[in-house]
Amino acid sequence: MLQEDNNLQVNIIFSLGDNADDQKQKFVEHIISLAFSYDVNVIERALNNWYSRRNKNYENWSELFPSHIDKRAKDMAQKNNEWCRDSMITVTPTIILNGYAISAGYILEDLKYLI
Repeated sequence: MLQEDNNLQVNIIFSLGDNADDQKQKFVEHIISLAFSYDVNVIERALNNWYSRRNKNYENWSELFPSHIDKRAKDMAQKNNEWCRDSMITVTPTIILNGYAISAGYILEDLKYLI
C-alpha cells in the first residue's frame, strides 16, 4: 500500500519505557543503525522478519541483518525514548499515519480501510 501511494507518510515509533530490557534496547538501536546505512526496503524486510517471528531472539535476528551499532544510533535511541516519554507514547510499536497515531488494535493491513 505504501508503494502505491506516495502521499502517505508512515512513522513507526518504538517506545522502550523505563523498564526496557537489553534485547529491546538492542533491537531499537539496531533498527536505527540500519536506517543510517540502508534504504527503506532493508528496514522493511528487517521489521517484517522480526514481527513475524514467534520467538523473538535478537542475536539470531541480528545475524540476518548485520549492522554496527555506533554512538550515533545509541544517542538517537535515547532521544527517541525521551521524546516518547514526553509525548506519552507507551505502545510499541506506535504507528503514525500522516501525523495521526493509529490505534493499537489495527494492523498494517487494516490501514487501507482507514484511508
